[in-house]
Amino acid sequence: MSKFTQALVHSLCAALASTGLVNSAATASSEVWFQYATGFDYSRGDYGIDRETEVFYVPLSIEANYGMFRGKVTLPFIAIDGPTAIALDANDNETGTDPEATNGLGQITARVGYFVAPFHEAAPWFEFSTRMSAPSESDDALGSGKWSFSLQADAFKRYGRVTPFTQFGRTFYSGTRLDDRLYASIGSSFQLIDKMSIGISYDWFEATTSGISDTQDFVGFASIKMGKLWSFGPYGLAGLSKSSPDYGIGFSFTYRPSGS
Repeated sequence: MSKFTQALVHSLCAALASTGLVNSAATASSEVWFQYATGFDYSRGDYGIDRETEVFYVPLSIEANYGMFRGKVTLPFIAIDGPTAIALDANDNETGTDPEATNGLGQITARVGYFVAPFHEAAPWFEFSTRMSAPSESDDALGSGKWSFSLQADAFKRYGRVTPFTQFGRTFYSGTRLDDRLYASIGSSFQLIDKMSIGISYDWFEATTSGISDTQDFVGFASIKMGKLWSFGPYGLAGLSKSSPDYGIGFSFTYRPSGS
């Protein structure tokens, strides 16, 4: 998955966490419950060169929750048309250098997190997590063929209908030309009605190679509950730097079985 596509997905996860994580942590129990998700993401940009790059990203994920712990595994299908060397992932996948259109499976990602309850009524919830990507890509242009690793901290607190959130992390790349990098997000969601929230997020990703600018994006999103089992999350991205896509759009579907 490309760096700009990951920036979009990363922003969506952080944004939806502003409500979803609160509910998950607050209702933590001794039983294991599962959640399944998929979606679609499209990004496009020229990145300061004379040819545009398009990326289509379709993830499939399963998440298991137990008490204050949660684990998630994601496997994406990726289609890229354009110079793929500009596409680097914040979810730790470095793409290859094939200038032609290519598609296939990307790197599988596993994530484990732990919630920390507020120590005071004025303090936020925290989640500390680690994430690892494995070289499972089906084409050299869709990944680095190497492992990578991230450490991340999230903080969020609900004030009535408003939930501000922030995120900070560092990605470590193994055996590639990429420099390790920092990344951060800040934003807020607003609950319009019981089943719908909207929000905005600003994301920053440190450049992984000298001579290029950091990635910066604004992401607007919505979270819509469709009954008790399904939720829908449309979103859109606007790039703020040459290392960002010009724009991106997408949506996610999440399913939690009634027995979970």
